[in-house]
Order: sequence, then C-alpha cells, then structure tokens
Amino acid sequence: MSRTFAVEMLPAREGDCLLVSWGDADQPRRLLIDAGRAGTNRAVRDRFAGAAPDERRLELLIVTHVDRDHVEGVLPLLAEPDPPVTFRDVWFNGYHHLHDGSIETFGPAQGERLTRLLERPGSSWNGAFGGGSVEVAHAPEPVALAGGLTLRVLAPVRDELERLIPVWERECRRARLAPGGQGPTEVDIDVPPGYESFGPIDVPGLAAAPYVPDTSEANGSSIVVLAEYEGRRVLLTADAHAETLVRALAPLAAQGGSRRVVLDAVKVAHHGSRHNLSPELLALLASPCFLFSTNGAHHQHPHDVAIARILSDGGQPQLVFNYRTSQTLVWDDDTLRALWHYTTSYPSGRQDGTNAVDLCADPDDRRPVAAR
Repeated sequence: MSRTFAVEMLPAREGDCLLVSWGDADQPRRLLIDAGRAGTNRAVRDRFAGAAPDERRLELLIVTHVDRDHVEGVLPLLAEPDPPVTFRDVWFNGYHHLHDGSIETFGPAQGERLTRLLERPGSSWNGAFGGGSVEVAHAPEPVALAGGLTLRVLAPVRDELERLIPVWERECRRARLAPGGQGPTEVDIDVPPGYESFGPIDVPGLAAAPYVPDTSEANGSSIVVLAEYEGRRVLLTADAHAETLVRALAPLAAQGGSRRVVLDAVKVAHHGSRHNLSPELLALLASPCFLFSTNGAHHQHPHDVAIARILSDGGQPQLVFNYRTSQTLVWDDDTLRALWHYTTSYPSGRQDGTNAVDLCADPDDRRPVAAR
C-alpha cells in the first residue's frame, strides 16, 4: 500500500489554508489548518468537489489565531448548511480560553462569530483538551490522531494567550462587541504599507540586516504544532514569533543530541516575514524544504530578508511557493540558484495559489508535487 504524508497549500490570498494528508495514498486522512480569507471557501469546495462523504469528514480543523487571513475563511465552512467538509474536532482559542488558567488584520469580530458557531450543539470544540485552551501546558504529550499522525503542541504558552486579552477587548470595543457576546460580524482595519524590495538581490547584505522581532499579540497567540508520521516531521508555525519557536525547539534539539531539530519541512512563520525568522531560529532548524503560503498582498510577503537568511544558513534548501508574485519570482533565477545552491517550486499550470509537497517521497527525491 502506497503511503502519503503531504502538506498542500491552498489559495488563501495573503493567508494560510493548509491541508495535511497522511496514511493510505488512495484514502488518506486529513486535517485543515486555517482557511485564509473569505474567498478561500470556494477553493476548499473545489478541492473536495465530487469527493465521497467519508473523504469530506476531516479529522481536525486548527484555527491557529484570530488574524483575518487565517480565520475569515473558516466562518462559511462552519456556517453553510451544506459545507464542503466537516470536522471531528476543532482547535481554536476563543476569548474565554485566554483566561483559562484552571495589524495587522486582527479579527476579533470573526473570533466572536466563530465562537458562536462552535457553541452550536453537536460541535466538538477543543475536544482533545476537554474543552480547555490549546496550549503547551495542556498537551505535555503529543496528541494522537487516527491513522498514526501525532501533533506535538509547541505554542502558545499561558503568558502569550493572556497578552492577547487587552487587545481582544480593545478591538471588540471598536467593533461594538462584548467579548464572548453578540454584535457585528465584520470589521475593517486599514493595513499599513509593507516592505517591498527593489533592485538586484544581494543575499549576504539582506541576510545581515538587523533582526527586529514581531510584537503582535495575535501572532504571539498562534497554535504551533509539530506533525509527525512514520518518522517524518513537519513544523507548522502559523504566525508565531521566532522567540516562541526558539523556546519550544531548543529542548527538542537537546533531546536529539544535536544543535538542530531535524525536520522534513517547515511552513515558514507569518508567510515569510523578516520579523518572524531570526538567525537564532534558523540555527535550530535542519530542513530541506521551506513552505511559503501567501500572495504577497498588503505586506509583500515573503520578505527578501527572510529568504536570504534561509539561503545564508546553507543546506541547499527547496523553496516552495503557492503563488507567482514579484516577491517569489525574483528567486526563479538560475544565477542565484547556482550561487546559493537552492531549488524552487511554483504552482503548476494555472493552479496559482496551490502547491504541495509529499514528505513520504524518498529523501533523495523529495520534490514538491502538484496538488492532487
């Protein structure tokens, strides 16, 4: 029986919509991480068009945090009378979980609407945690899903959840919402112009740029998991702070008797922002594959600085993009590839916004594959 362990990046505009598949390649089990902006719902529906009912029943949905480019597309998935997929459990930290001790485009209104959807009878909300918050202290051991996949929760920790409380409350007031209550379901916040690079690529110069950390409370509350299947591992980072990832990964590197954590792929945090990929974090990673989920809207992700840091760290990496944009196509350069010993993967055909990598391929032939 042919096996698969694949990460598929669906078109989520500037956000994340990651479909993880594992097990029998003909009948894999699946989980979904985030669902991008509202229009991503159509991509999910197209992805499962014609699928049998049991194929449309996914093991898990993880809503990593309440930025709109992660949570907005989840709402129609759960609200539709005939959803394209359903879930055995949903992991999401709502407002009450931020108190559970017993922009960019931050979306408190979407978080409140999602809370109401998850409170409907028959829903399983954080079932693996007894309804409590998804955080490191509540998952001292990896969580086992059907079919042999395990998820090790690496973030958030309690302090990171509690730092979000005043931000959530402030943004709810702006949207005329009572946290945990009823109110408007849409709020628009202006997005400041982001970083855009010009001129030829100077990899050493970019890599040497001072590291300035991300300070977003919403990003800091991201649910981060290390997914493991049959000896293969992928780090799924959402928009987590680099410092959070360093804190979580350093003990794993020490346990393995190495200064780095050996991985098969990394979904780069915050869509390749230079503020979420520090040299200290890269020094802890040993991965042949880096995944970037974004169309570059608003903040022009992935940043050249972040990719330059990856290339300067060595390792002959594969850069896997799910959109062809000015930020990603600049790396489709034979001279740069020859000089820095990396390869690139872009969507095949007209499938802009979709790309995937199968981690069960032979390590010597582990190339990103077109999404199935």
